[in-house]
Amino acid sequence: MLRRRAEGAVTGLLAAFAGVGAAEGVATVIGGPSPVVAVGTWAIDTSPAWLREWAIRNFGVDDKQVLVTGMLVTIALLGALAGVIGVTRRWDALALSTGVGLVGVLAVATVRGVHDPALVRITPALVALVVSTGALARLLAEMERAPGAGEPADAEPVPVAVGSATRVTPRQETVEEPPAPERPAVIVPTRRPLTLASDLAAGLDRRGFLRVAGVVGAVGVAGGAAWKFGEQGSYATTDLLTLPRPASPAPVVKNADFGIPGLTPYFTPNDAFYRIDTAIIVPRIDHETWQLKIHGMVDHPVTLTYVDLMKAKLIERDVTLMCVSNEVGGDLNGNARWLGVRIADVLASVGIRPGADAVKTTSHDGWTCGTPLSALTDPGRDAMFAIGMNGQPLPYDHGFPVRMVVPGLYGFVSATKWITEFEVTRFDEFEAYWTSRGWSAQAPVKTQSRIDVPQPYRDPGLGTTQLAGVAWAQHRGISKVEVLIDDRAHVAELAPWDNKDTWRQWRLPTWTPTPGNRIVAVRATDGLGQVQTEKHSRPDPDGATGYDTVTYPVS
Repeated sequence: MLRRRAEGAVTGLLAAFAGVGAAEGVATVIGGPSPVVAVGTWAIDTSPAWLREWAIRNFGVDDKQVLVTGMLVTIALLGALAGVIGVTRRWDALALSTGVGLVGVLAVATVRGVHDPALVRITPALVALVVSTGALARLLAEMERAPGAGEPADAEPVPVAVGSATRVTPRQETVEEPPAPERPAVIVPTRRPLTLASDLAAGLDRRGFLRVAGVVGAVGVAGGAAWKFGEQGSYATTDLLTLPRPASPAPVVKNADFGIPGLTPYFTPNDAFYRIDTAIIVPRIDHETWQLKIHGMVDHPVTLTYVDLMKAKLIERDVTLMCVSNEVGGDLNGNARWLGVRIADVLASVGIRPGADAVKTTSHDGWTCGTPLSALTDPGRDAMFAIGMNGQPLPYDHGFPVRMVVPGLYGFVSATKWITEFEVTRFDEFEAYWTSRGWSAQAPVKTQSRIDVPQPYRDPGLGTTQLAGVAWAQHRGISKVEVLIDDRAHVAELAPWDNKDTWRQWRLPTWTPTPGNRIVAVRATDGLGQVQTEKHSRPDPDGATGYDTVTYPVS
């Protein structure tokens, strides 16, 4: 029985693999939604805020990879379980496989951001259901037909009557024998050793089973290869783009970076820029067919194309973006040079009707965001529809072909990536994705600071060393940073360059620590004279507060 259960687990894994692979391949070919992505999106949309924060806190920008890995492991375990059950209860196993497939169909049928016809929408999930359940049924049938499938695991000895001319073996074979002498006799059938390796090898040596298993595995591999090929084929678009020169370039940056090893650089490279969103798979959008619909409480609704933006008057600005999930001392922020079209200019051209106070934006994947209209029309804020990042077209991960960049607001109320719809409206007429889950509707970035050097909880050693880090209060700027060493305040030196929409480096170059556990904290004062609060609060509903505090064990 141990051998049979092991075979059943392998059978279930193969069937699940074939179903997932076939579905992803079909989704790639017909352009339908991926069942894996749909289920993952459903998991994100239905998870409570505390679970989302826990995932970001523990996994950071890798949260979606962890989610997908967990989903695939769960599918594998459910497949193996169905195979084990099928050894003795085939119909129960097929019911379990069908139930898992129906979850995928339901997720695809209701996933946000998908506008395909109903048949295209559900076809990949139906393929997963049919292939996985059908493969499981066929493999289980092959197992039953295989030689030895009906043998009991432990055959009981069969007594033989004295003087009988025949005996009955465990296989019920009749064997003619001469009369036996008058004595009791017991015939004990031969048993093979029950080892997992030998039993599994013997079971898998059945040609019929192996033929079917090979076909099932090939289906999964082919589907996965089609998905991978389709994914790689969509990466080449941005390589052929050349960005226009801005009509309003960003100011030349001088002395914004102290150049201290380990200190966060002034500009964040594109491949190191944080990414927090709800997209399981990064959308791959063709810029030639992309459109942005601007409507709602406007006098002249308009639909913009990528070419329209490329030909418009472009601005270039340095802006630090911040995720609201950033914990005190966290690194879910980054600074970049953005190129785009000023949103205030676009709104002026379409005409805003009286009473509007918000904009609802929608991403290609169905995610929605609510942004205060005042922040978008503020002539000194330079909110933009961005098409470039650090001198390059937007990377796919960061919103290609177009995203929003709004200085001074947390990303969940401003930084819509892969934007497709821009509706001028009122806050009392809609709820966005995260505000419907209890987060604030308007969320200005709070004044915060961080210690980067020395690395937290490392012994800096005796002698003179320096403390350094960054502080930010987007669209207000940083006017002062104080370092608290064992509760005594020391004013830090600030990098000369001061841009109120970006972070600012600070350093205290002459710290001479004494032996023991030295407690170091940092606090900043913004450009309006408001001092960072010491009170600790969680990121939800509108951003974390408190001092970044580090203990250094000096010896």
